[in-house]
Amino acid sequence: MIKYKRIEFIDIVPYWNKLWGDRIHTVYSSMLMRGDHDYHIKDTYKHRCWCAYDSARKDRIVGVMAGHKSEPLCYRTRGLWVDPDYRGQGIAQGLFALAELQAKNEHCRWLWSYPRLAALPAYMKSGYVAYGEPDLGEYDHCVRAKKDLSVLTTTVWNIDDSPIEDSMWLDQINIWEMQGSLLGQNEEVRGTFIHITQHWVNEMYMQPMGAIGARENVRTVVGDLDNADHVL
Repeated sequence: MIKYKRIEFIDIVPYWNKLWGDRIHTVYSSMLMRGDHDYHIKDTYKHRCWCAYDSARKDRIVGVMAGHKSEPLCYRTRGLWVDPDYRGQGIAQGLFALAELQAKNEHCRWLWSYPRLAALPAYMKSGYVAYGEPDLGEYDHCVRAKKDLSVLTTTVWNIDDSPIEDSMWLDQINIWEMQGSLLGQNEEVRGTFIHITQHWVNEMYMQPMGAIGARENVRTVVGDLDNADHVL
């Protein structure tokens, strides 16, 4: 039975030796999501390491991965390894899910990595998309891959109940924008209704924008980018 847990960096090193050979490994990467490097990442953010283990075989470790923030809204994963005897069982997706939860907890919009081209299908299966041109990394051809964790919501209001001019509501919007939870907002009047679309950093920081005081909105749409209620 496959289970998952946090492990220490020292516990991940033997499995990274299988990926990159017996060398000095560091849990942090200085790479940034859109290129360039920041060599202070290791002094700024805390890393996490995870493993998948087979509880039916004396807790044998069958998969590992590590991650850390690389920028305020970006979370980098690296060092994904799955035991060849256990591939095709969803272990990579289980590890990705742990990293995604951590990224959301740490107020990130982006989950990203720099996988080898041979490993890219596992990333794409978990919702990543490749971007940029492949290049030759230290060991193989690699490409950057990212997953957008942000969420769109739209609330539809009767014009007479619109919160747009409500000072308390506007103050709260300013707070969320300064915190980086709210990435942007669009409004549009359509007939006797006003549509307010908001872009949140991720679902954990998405705020309910329904009832305000005695007023109630007509409906709320979460996600579903093709929904005509959104103001894009």
